[in-house]
Amino acid sequence: MDQTERIDMNDIRTRLVEKLHEVRRTIISGDKDKLAQVLVELDFYQKTFDDLYERKL
Repeated sequence: MDQTERIDMNDIRTRLVEKLHEVRRTIISGDKDKLAQVLVELDFYQKTFDDLYERKL
């Protein structure tokens, strides 16, 4: 794994954690409309991370 891939993995991992916090805050606030959007974004970051991780193996 080269330096660029490592940076990409760390960037996506950071975004995943941030998005998880946003999901938690959205659930607490009860904003169901925003929750759907945030969950779609979380799914995108998770798939991107999975793709990067599989390429690493």
